[in-house]
This record gives sequence, C-alpha cells and structure tokens, in this order.
Amino acid sequence: MSEPVSVYFYIPTTHRYYLRDVSPGNGLYEVPMYLYDEEQDTWVRRGTGIVVDADYQPIPESDEDQVTADPDYGELFVKFEADHFSTWNVDHPLPPCR
Repeated sequence: MSEPVSVYFYIPTTHRYYLRDVSPGNGLYEVPMYLYDEEQDTWVRRGTGIVVDADYQPIPESDEDQVTADPDYGELFVKFEADHFSTWNVDHPLPPCR
C-alpha cells in the first residue's frame, strides 16, 4: 500500500488474560503487534496496537487489571497501522518451557 491504513480486529475474551500494556504511564493500553514472516517462517514484532472498545474509543491503561480478569468487561478490539495485509496477531512472547 502506498500509505498505512488503520486496522481494527476483535480480541476474543479468552485471549485477554495475557494482554499487557507495553508502554506504562502514557494513559493508553498499548499491546505489541506481530506479523507472520513467511520467508523466515516465524512471527516478527511489528509495531504497537491500542486496545479500544466497541465504539473504537481507547481503553485507559488503568483498566488493564479489569480487562484481563473480567470476561464481562465488554467487546474489545486492537487498532493498529498496517502497511500491508498479511497474517497479524496481538500477542506476547511466552516464557521458555523447562
């Protein structure tokens, strides 16, 4: 694409427990975005998304504990800028297994 576009996608309730704000202190609930790099056959971090509600209004970072623990918090989406379309994911790396 010649310019990035804003993309919104739904965050299932079952996936909220691991979302962590990656930029504490700025008032926004920001999460890391990853894309699947087919050439490297791996996920690569590419930017940051903002957690928003069903009206596309930003969720304050002060709501992080409630978002990750309360399944009735409401519908949530992640907004991010994409410069191409491929397989994207909002995620956090898991700690290594023993």
